Amino acid sequence: MGRLMPPDPPLPEQAPNNVDSRLKSRDPFRDIVAPPKHPTPLPSPAPGYSPFVFPKAFGFYHATGSFSDLVVALSSDNSRSQPQYYISTHGSFSSQPDVILHSSPRDNSPPLATADFHSFSSTIDFSIHIGTIRITSALKKKEAFSNTFAFTLPIDFNGCEETFEWKKSHGNEVRALNGGHRGMKLVRVKDGKIVVAWSTPSNGTHKKGKMEFLGGCREELGQVWEVAVVISVLGLMESGRRSRNGAMGAAGVAGGAAC
Repeated sequence: MGRLMPPDPPLPEQAPNNVDSRLKSRDPFRDIVAPPKHPTPLPSPAPGYSPFVFPKAFGFYHATGSFSDLVVALSSDNSRSQPQYYISTHGSFSSQPDVILHSSPRDNSPPLATADFHSFSSTIDFSIHIGTIRITSALKKKEAFSNTFAFTLPIDFNGCEETFEWKKSHGNEVRALNGGHRGMKLVRVKDGKIVVAWSTPSNGTHKKGKMEFLGGCREELGQVWEVAVVISVLGLMESGRRSRNGAMGAAGVAGGAAC
């Protein structure tokens, strides 16, 4: 009777012809480089660099030697020694825009923004000049007898626009500026948030107003929006000044005629 023979040992598994059999024992994670324990930090901005055009809070003050020009400064003392921007105003017979927000403390520096009034309308056209960017918009009354003024502005490079409204206010955001009892607030129509407050001065004639950007609006809305806010409120301030002067002039003429 024959013997039972043990089964033949299994043949070694063959790798495909196009694959090196040595890869089968290779650690698949061997070539992955671990991230450094201390990543190289991003370069810091240049000294003195700021992503903002204006301080978070600042005032408008009479410019030295001018009847109607203004400067932007952090305080009354700084308005004389360290103004940040010059604002020139020009009458209706001038070829210049009614209001020019200059790009430096000098009145002969290029414009950062301008505002133009309409002869028979409360609309204020304004333009913004930041580098090669040129944007125009208009500040218009929301309704014929309203004290609310609105402007619409693109807020990103995709052309998305938002509308903002200046409204008279006596609220906490205005009182927090420690100015007079009258002021305005800028409302973002999209969500109803108050993003800027402006107040008249409590006393004196040198200071003409104070404003403050609220919350993190500047980080989100950008430099063009910052400049639009400032030139729009400057337009309202100058328009109001001219209206008051016109009313006083008319009253003076009427008083003289009655004598």
